[in-house]
Amino acid sequence: VYEQDGIVYYHVEIKVKVCEQKGIVVGYNASRYLKNHHSRPTATAKISQTQAQNKLSPKLQLDGGRLAMVITKRGEKLAYEFACSYDGERYFVYIDAETGDELSIINVGKINR
Repeated sequence: VYEQDGIVYYHVEIKVKVCEQKGIVVGYNASRYLKNHHSRPTATAKISQTQAQNKLSPKLQLDGGRLAMVITKRGEKLAYEFACSYDGERYFVYIDAETGDELSIINVGKINR
């Protein structure tokens, strides 16, 4: 995933497939990188990470946070991405870095410990 100025751009990625037995690259896909990579002006958050974090449900256990550029129906949007857990499952919560509105919650499944 591409990163610029501490912001991750999930839609600018290269996927690599590695053979589990031999540990060698057996395939890759760079189409999203080629399609979406270009110079961007520095993005600036209007609210702090602490202010965005305060929007999270107190039921969630916070495991970390960072800035991410996400795609919405209106194009790229700067958001705070919070990795959280609740009741044995992992979630990613995206809070708009301009307005503090919740953009999305993604449940990525059970936590394997």
